[in-house]
Amino acid sequence: MPDRQHHGARFESLAVFATVVRSPAILRVQLAFLLFNTTELAAWIAILVYAYEQGGTTAAGLVAFAQLAPAVVFAPIGSALGDRIPRIRMLALAYAAYGLLTLLAATLLAADATPLVVYAAVVVSGLALTLVRPAHAAVLPTIARTPSELTAANVVSGTVENIGVLVGSVGGGMLLAANGPAGVFLVAGIGIL
Repeated sequence: MPDRQHHGARFESLAVFATVVRSPAILRVQLAFLLFNTTELAAWIAILVYAYEQGGTTAAGLVAFAQLAPAVVFAPIGSALGDRIPRIRMLALAYAAYGLLTLLAATLLAADATPLVVYAAVVVSGLALTLVRPAHAAVLPTIARTPSELTAANVVSGTVENIGVLVGSVGGGMLLAANGPAGVFLVAGIGIL
């Protein structure tokens, strides 16, 4: 009996992914979300390593805090924008803003800019990050054709986010070792755009 339950659960999981794959709109949104999660984590690791190299654990901790604190304040304001702008446009704008600001950080890192200028660019890019997840969640109900598609899209979003964490950590670490923080930000910025 347990063997049958295991196979049934596996079949249900595959059915969820098949539902998403059959919807080109949902599949595109999920693939963009995968790229976003991958690049977000890779850039996060790269900037913390850069900050550590510049000023040790204190600098890395302050940069982490500086990235998160303004986002907490901006998130409610940013999510209110989502009610005024069509949701799919809001998602595209959030990705574009994050991608461009990530490329700006890559340029600053490559130009060996002052660390505070680099940190400022990364903090501003963090504000764009706060727009992505709410916009992603708001877009799914507008493109799903049925309740089962919406359910599948939400389930897959969680899986995509977890895959992005894994790929972003491993890929970002490998890229960081080979090309330094500027290389990670360059690839992340291009990847999200």
